[in-house]
Amino acid sequence: MSEYREEAERRYSEGFWSGEDATQQVFLDVTQPVWFLLGPIGYQVVGLLRSLLTPKQGEMVLDVGGGRGVVFDYVLKGSGAVGVLTDIATESLVDYKGIRLTADGLALPFVDGSFRWVMCSDFLEHLYPKDIPQALDEMARVTTYGGRVVLHTSCWGWYLRRLGAWFFGGGEGRLDRYDLKDGHRNRLTIGELAVLARRSGLVLERAVYYKHLFQPIIRWTKDKLMERGDAPLHKKRETGGECEPPEGWKRSKGIKGMVVRILLKALAVFSALDILLFGKIPGGAVVARFRRGE
Repeated sequence: MSEYREEAERRYSEGFWSGEDATQQVFLDVTQPVWFLLGPIGYQVVGLLRSLLTPKQGEMVLDVGGGRGVVFDYVLKGSGAVGVLTDIATESLVDYKGIRLTADGLALPFVDGSFRWVMCSDFLEHLYPKDIPQALDEMARVTTYGGRVVLHTSCWGWYLRRLGAWFFGGGEGRLDRYDLKDGHRNRLTIGELAVLARRSGLVLERAVYYKHLFQPIIRWTKDKLMERGDAPLHKKRETGGECEPPEGWKRSKGIKGMVVRILLKALAVFSALDILLFGKIPGGAVVARFRRGE
C-alpha cells in the first residue's frame, strides 16, 4: 500500500532504519559475527529463527518484509537454501546479494503454494491492526500445504518495558515510546496472533519468547557503550565516503577496545538468560512457527 511504502522509503532514505543506529551502520557482511552486525540480541534472534526454520538444501525460502536481508542472510547461512528477499521499500534491498524483489506484503506477487518455508521478521508490528489478517492470508496463500511460516514480532505480555510504560508513560495503549519511535502500530498477544493465524489456515506449532528482563537493560547498556558514527549510511553513500562501523564496535584500539568487545559478548550471554528463564512466558518478543493446514 502506498502509505506503507512512502513511510518505509522515507525512513530508509533518512537513515532511521539503515544508518543512524550503530547496530545497522555497517555493510551487509555476514562474515562478521552476529553480535557485530545485529547487536547482543542478534545471537538470540538468529538462533531462534534457525531452530524453527530448517529448509533442505536447494529449497526456496521467502522472507516477507525482510528489509536489508541481514537477519535473513544469517538464518540461511550454511543451509544451502535459496533465499528470496522481499520488501516494500526498494531502498532496503540494494545491499542484498541474492534474489530480491520489491513487493507489498499485503499482495505478494507469487502464485499459491510457491514456498515450503516463509519467514517474516520485524514486519507485523509495523502494520495497522486491520491489515494483519490480510498479511497472514498472503503468507498462508503462498505457502504449500504442510509448509511452515516462521514469524518474529513484538508481543504484548509480561516484560520489563511493559512495567516501564505503566510507571513512566510515554506510550499509547499497548505501545510504549520505543514502539512509537520505531514505527510500530500494534502489539498482539500470542493468543490473538494464534487466532488470526488460524483463520488464515496457519496452526501454531511452537513459540519462544525473549526480551523480558535483561534485553531492556542490555539495550540501555549498549547505547552507553557504543560510539555513533559521524554520518548516517545514506549520507556516506551520497558523498562517496567510506562506510565504517562506529568506533566502539570493532575499531577501538588498546584496552578500551578490548573492554568494549568483552562487554558486548558478555551482554549476548546475559541476553540468553531471557530465553532460559522466561522463554515460555508470553511477552516481550516471540519467534513462532506455524504449519499451513489443509
